[in-house]
Amino acid sequence: MSSLKFTGERLMPGALDKTAMEHLHRYAICLEMVKNKNVLDIASGEGYGSFLLAKEASQVIGVDLAQEAIDHARASYPKENLQFIQGSILEIPSPDHSFDVVVSFETLEHVSDHEQTFAEIKRVLKPDGILIISTPEKSVYSDEVNYSNPFHEKELYEWEFRDLIHRYFENAKVIQQKYVKGSLMVDKDFSSTSFRFFTGDFQGFDLRAGFHPEYLVAICSNQPIATLDMDSLFTNPINEKIMVEEIVAAKIKRLKSGFRYRLIDSIFKPWDLIKSLKNKIS
Repeated sequence: MSSLKFTGERLMPGALDKTAMEHLHRYAICLEMVKNKNVLDIASGEGYGSFLLAKEASQVIGVDLAQEAIDHARASYPKENLQFIQGSILEIPSPDHSFDVVVSFETLEHVSDHEQTFAEIKRVLKPDGILIISTPEKSVYSDEVNYSNPFHEKELYEWEFRDLIHRYFENAKVIQQKYVKGSLMVDKDFSSTSFRFFTGDFQGFDLRAGFHPEYLVAICSNQPIATLDMDSLFTNPINEKIMVEEIVAAKIKRLKSGFRYRLIDSIFKPWDLIKSLKNKIS
């Protein structure tokens, strides 16, 4: 297997941390939409996402600008229905109308020419095809925390993202994504009327007026978009195991601090000491 240099921006498989769960969650929601389809994963990076899509799709092509990423992906993910090709999102190396689904996660902000990006995606997408694309929401990702990602050329606010989409697609569903010790995605229309988000502590609760997503994921098409239940949570199974262990440990600690436990322990502790001494003598 070839080695691929970690750049600080490209996701490399490893620990299921915040970034990993956010990325995996995006691919997870695609599985139903790519089933038995010809799929393009543009800016496929290390290749793990294209590989996951290929488990359901009939054919997946991963395209990335970096030749070293392509070489790594080819060596790491050999699969009959999966190919990796070097190329740019601004000049996709594929014929017109060749894909049922185009997937592009966390790519848009890395290029400044968003019009050319969408024009190229539309060119390679079939007329009734689907684009699934994500990008950071600038007000939350950058403005609120006064952060500037050196790898990003042009970030978008949600209204800018929506305007861009609607210049190229007749229909779109925008899903909001936020990390909550796991990755949470909610349909904005649903969340604004039915879903409530609480914060608080032992002093009181706060019902948040709205959901403040760090990322936006859009499903776009010129055809009506099938009704899909997109509200979902992606969690880390390791964290869930740790959480259960922490809960059990906390319950044991609380039990041991109680009066009844300390009383019973004080009664039986001498007998345990005598039993231990007898075992040592024998």
